[in-house]
Amino acid sequence: MPGMAPPPGTYWLNYSFRYESSSFNDGSGKEIQAGPLDDFEAQITGNVFRFLWMPEKDIRIFGGRWAPDFGVVAVNKRLKVGGK
Repeated sequence: MPGMAPPPGTYWLNYSFRYESSSFNDGSGKEIQAGPLDDFEAQITGNVFRFLWMPEKDIRIFGGRWAPDFGVVAVNKRLKVGGK
């Protein structure tokens, strides 16, 4: 039920992601194996810590329910391009 607000309270949400690739493709999906992209590698790992507060009182702003939230992003990336 996307878009549905949780019950009043304070919430901590955690989103983790990881991406790895050993090839770099052009717009038509063909792998590029020339120049600096010949030896391409990418590893990206990240985490988003999200804090959400749903107040007891139903506060409306521009027709939506007010619920402040913020996130802290942590990302680690390793890219290898060109050079052997």
